[in-house]
Amino acid sequence: MAFRQYHSSTAIGAKTNDLGEIQRCAGFVTGHVTKEGAIAGPRVLEHIVDVVLYLEGEQFSAYRLLRCVKNRFGSTNEIGVFEMKEKGLIEVENPRWHSFPASG
Repeated sequence: MAFRQYHSSTAIGAKTNDLGEIQRCAGFVTGHVTKEGAIAGPRVLEHIVDVVLYLEGEQFSAYRLLRCVKNRFGSTNEIGVFEMKEKGLIEVENPRWHSFPASG
């Protein structure tokens, strides 16, 4: 079973990459993180892709952080702060001046 998951993940990553090169567009492969904080399934996906982003937030908070943990083309020292509104996630323009609920 583990071999099949590894092979499937590699094939999906390769097909997404091929399609992106042919169509001259970005491709997205999504996954999820377990309660323990590990990427579910084989970690091979992290090695195939150019960028790894985590969208994080507390269950009952309207705010989400978009954090980059891998970027072949630039810095990983920035985060995006978003708030869930009726029309979807909206960027928080000046998060430094915004008061966020305490977590924990």
